[in-house]
Amino acid sequence: MKIKVRKIKEQDYEVVGKIHNKAFSCIGQTKESFQDSFTSHTTWVAVSGNKVIGYIQSKNKKTTVYCTWFAVDKKFRQCGAGKRLLRALMRHTKKTKAKKIQLETRNRFKPAIYFYLQNDFDIIGTRVGLDSDTMILLEYQFKK
Repeated sequence: MKIKVRKIKEQDYEVVGKIHNKAFSCIGQTKESFQDSFTSHTTWVAVSGNKVIGYIQSKNKKTTVYCTWFAVDKKFRQCGAGKRLLRALMRHTKKTKAKKIQLETRNRFKPAIYFYLQNDFDIIGTRVGLDSDTMILLEYQFKK
């Protein structure tokens, strides 16, 4: 399967919102509230053929880029889309001169934690989320 990564376009908002809603409806995040972030964050999409199959979103803050949302359609997981999206975020981070990428995920999202660890992220802490879920804080530091 050939997968390309590019910046999000306005016509992608609807399908990215659907991917987001399927991935995160279990935590009460709605497509509408997520779509508000398209103008304030940097978002890339993974595309197979003409179909958007995943996205990654980030926000820059001085020396750190925060990965705010990241999901791949369940039907297209394990085909390299997530890794390509993460690499796009890493290239973007290097261009900004940031020194690290940080993100958090729920402890119950075990495949996500494993994915990040496989891609050289380190667990740097935990916290209790607003909904009492345990959140795992992860970080990728660029080597000098």
